[in-house]
Amino acid sequence: HQRGCGDDAIVHWAAARGTNGARNVFIRNTGECGYMGRGIAVAGGLECLYTHNLVRWGNNKHGIMLQAFRYLNKDGFCQPVERCTVTDNLALSCGIDSALNLDSRDNSLDALVEKNRFIGIRGEKISRLGTHPVEIRGLENNLFEP
Repeated sequence: HQRGCGDDAIVHWAAARGTNGARNVFIRNTGECGYMGRGIAVAGGLECLYTHNLVRWGNNKHGIMLQAFRYLNKDGFCQPVERCTVTDNLALSCGIDSALNLDSRDNSLDALVEKNRFIGIRGEKISRLGTHPVEIRGLENNLFEP
């Protein structure tokens, strides 16, 4: 449980190739009253799972964000989001820009994003940035409520 964080509440930054950014699990976490960043931030990663998490009451930019890791490592590699699953999460009253942000400016996104609930949306339902390939399955199975 995290309360009053100044940036992303629940975050995975995968800055390297290999096992550091692979198969990590985020389950049953709570982030409350964040005042910047995102509720759940998936910044690169391979086959990671984010499920049954709660983010609420924040001034977060996005409720949930999927983004290729934006900073190049020493090899010039930008970690994509590969075969990750984001499911059964709840975002309450957060996401001043959008409930769900898909950012492929720096690399590709490949994920299953379904059965998430976004309640108290203040911005767009879904925002998209970038031109790299985006393969997001399950978007029609998310619930967006004002």
